[in-house]
Amino acid sequence: MVRHSLKGKKSSKKAAEPTDFISLKAEIEQFIEYANHQYYLAPNRVVPKKDRPKWRFTVKRVVNQLMQFAEEPQYAGESACLLESLYKLICRACSEYLFNTEDPFRSIMIDQLDFFRSVVALKKKVESPEKWISDSILLIIDCETDRELARIDLMGPLWEVAEEKWLKELLIKQCDLLLQAYLRERKEIQEKQGTKIKKSGWSFPSSPDMHIQRKIENLVLMVLMAHFNMDNYKAGIDYFKKYY
Repeated sequence: MVRHSLKGKKSSKKAAEPTDFISLKAEIEQFIEYANHQYYLAPNRVVPKKDRPKWRFTVKRVVNQLMQFAEEPQYAGESACLLESLYKLICRACSEYLFNTEDPFRSIMIDQLDFFRSVVALKKKVESPEKWISDSILLIIDCETDRELARIDLMGPLWEVAEEKWLKELLIKQCDLLLQAYLRERKEIQEKQGTKIKKSGWSFPSSPDMHIQRKIENLVLMVLMAHFNMDNYKAGIDYFKKYY
């Protein structure tokens, strides 16, 4: 299956020549609002029937335009926020019917790994290391993936963007901070329920804290991978045995 990356050719001259950033921002915000109301899927009087299938071309175009504006310092910060919002929307569409497709990343002809990598790389340029790394980890454990990916697959692009050793170490630290927070949250739930839940969430698929448990498991796997990529095999295995 062939997909296009965010760095591919512009689809048309019109897409390569955005008018101004304010107009683009307004268009994206309106698009997200309409998608949240399912105006591109269900019958409505806001988006004409003939225009509803065009949503995929809109996403492709505005993403390309955002990447152009992001090269200008005065627009980089807002471009990062808008690109992240679009990414989250398309991730949601992997599990919710927002558009007439079950494979939204394929529909917009942008591979999810490429989209995620671009979001992370742009956030790195405009945000503090703690923020963009923490946010990127949350994008992995909170957002849905397309049918061909597992959440842990997104660790690859994040690892590539966090290329410096001190950023890789910070990534491990941020994963652990999030893990400890989820462990505390799980403990509170257990105390309220008066039950003790096993380490593996798969033993209790109907448990109300199932989502928290899966986040914990994904974070542990991310730390394990990070340690292995830094050749710290013992540290990775010890961490895995302690929390998984």
